[in-house]
Amino acid sequence: MKRSRSMPLSTLLPIALSLTFLAGCTPPQELIKKMLAGHLEKCKSAEGDFAEIKLFGGEKETILKETCEEPVTELMLEDKIKATAKVGPYTWLIGQNPDSGVWVVSSIEWREMSDARRVLKEDDPDVNTLEAGAKHFEKVAEKLPDSPWVKLSRLELLLDLRKKTRNKKGKDEEADITGLGARAQAQYDAMQEWAKKNNNADLGTKARVMVIDYYRNYNSFIDNALETQGSGDEHLQNAIKMAEKEKNEADAEKYRKELERVTAERVLETERLTKRQKVLKQSMCEEIAALSADGIKDDTLKSRVIAAKESGKTLCVADAKQPEQ
Repeated sequence: MKRSRSMPLSTLLPIALSLTFLAGCTPPQELIKKMLAGHLEKCKSAEGDFAEIKLFGGEKETILKETCEEPVTELMLEDKIKATAKVGPYTWLIGQNPDSGVWVVSSIEWREMSDARRVLKEDDPDVNTLEAGAKHFEKVAEKLPDSPWVKLSRLELLLDLRKKTRNKKGKDEEADITGLGARAQAQYDAMQEWAKKNNNADLGTKARVMVIDYYRNYNSFIDNALETQGSGDEHLQNAIKMAEKEKNEADAEKYRKELERVTAERVLETERLTKRQKVLKQSMCEEIAALSADGIKDDTLKSRVIAAKESGKTLCVADAKQPEQ
């Protein structure tokens, strides 16, 4: 019976030492790249537009998932235990674990993106905040000009800004108060052009649905305004009756003139709102007519398109049949 031959200890020891030596002499840049590659692979498999990166210490940083497709660049060792690297527009701050010696991610930064997302998350940002957000998104778009998320989020913010400024007096856009405004319209047109050029039906449709929702909400706002017309008449009528009962003709006449004034203003305001609503509905119906489910990959989006087209059959056809005023 043959006995299996095994290497003597004197042979195994130098091999083990040499492997340890080779591992210890691996350049830190290579170790960092390997560590970053692991994070980026996990990032690519995340659901949604953003991915969470686990940092040293247990905290997490959220980054735009599409940037994880970018290569690692500008890897620089600041000293023996600190380094930085770029992945797309994000700067990754890297350090060496003092206990294990393993390279880890300590922070990920992109100030413009953080500032832009902060504005989007606010419940009811004021005009100044939205204007600042628009500037942040302009810088973000310069870094990621082809990002669908950036395009849609920028349009969302500009539409919100338009909503809060469309009734401001002295604005150049006052003449076209029913429109999207110059900035939102330019963003929307550019998105439709980009979506068509890049065969991205989902992006073009999401933008169109967003604009339709803007028009629909504006239309509801005008409906409410028309319904509340004359809501103060009863107060003035009661004041007139009270003054007449007290034989205070001076006050009674004052209230009569006030009621006459607000009634005349209401006629003009109703006419103005009705004309505005007509133009608004026309714009909304044109966008609904342009909707198509062809080429859409997102099933939820496709369902929204079908529902919007169905509602348009009632709203837009009925509006088109109304006689000219």
